[in-house]
Amino acid sequence: STSHILAISGYNIAIVGYVFLVVLTRFFFRRTACWYAGAGMILFVILTGASASVVRAGLMGLLVLLAHGSGRWYQPRNALILVAGLMIWHNPLVLVFDVGFQLSFLAVIGLLYLYPILKERWLRHYPTSDVAELIGMTLSAQIFVLPFLIYYFHTFSLISLVANILILPVIPFTMLWGFLAGLLGLVWSPLGQLAGWIAWALSNYQINVVQYLASLPYAAVTVSIHWVVMVAIYAGLFGWMWRVSRFAKKEK
Repeated sequence: STSHILAISGYNIAIVGYVFLVVLTRFFFRRTACWYAGAGMILFVILTGASASVVRAGLMGLLVLLAHGSGRWYQPRNALILVAGLMIWHNPLVLVFDVGFQLSFLAVIGLLYLYPILKERWLRHYPTSDVAELIGMTLSAQIFVLPFLIYYFHTFSLISLVANILILPVIPFTMLWGFLAGLLGLVWSPLGQLAGWIAWALSNYQINVVQYLASLPYAAVTVSIHWVVMVAIYAGLFGWMWRVSRFAKKEK
């Protein structure tokens, strides 16, 4: 359950958009810089193959830039619904046949709807703990994609949470040093090689963690469920979240 770190996602899109925005705001007004940054983000989505998860992240990133450029408030839940509607309108088949589309939106739904509940109910005792926040976000995304993964791939990973906790904190630094390796290599080759060695060490750590955990006995078990059971699980999950949110509003 760590293959998601190899996929282009919202984090990568955010980095690309941020870099474009920081550079362009030095030469243009904010609104103009946002438009050019949006164009750069679209180009990045096309160059990476425009898979469903990348398109989803790219469209949501464009909405962030549009809100920033126009001085309006960005609401991620509304943005997610709008982007899903646009993608389904463009190609209704993704709703049924594109596993990447389904997993991408399920993971984001978990982060947007389930994580706030976990944070309010169980993680509020650790408000300054980065580990608690990482566990909460990882659980939120994985809980939402788990029934779908079991239905399609008939596998349940018992060490996914541990693997993600050990790997995720290192990913931003790996990406940073990889980017610096390419950038510094254009200026002076030895600097690029030095940064590349650091990126390699961080990547090697992640690979070794995955290999070791995957080699443990019963790291994953084979499980199969009927699609009716999967639908019932999601219905129960949404119902539980709605009930918890309703009670939370009454308490306030």
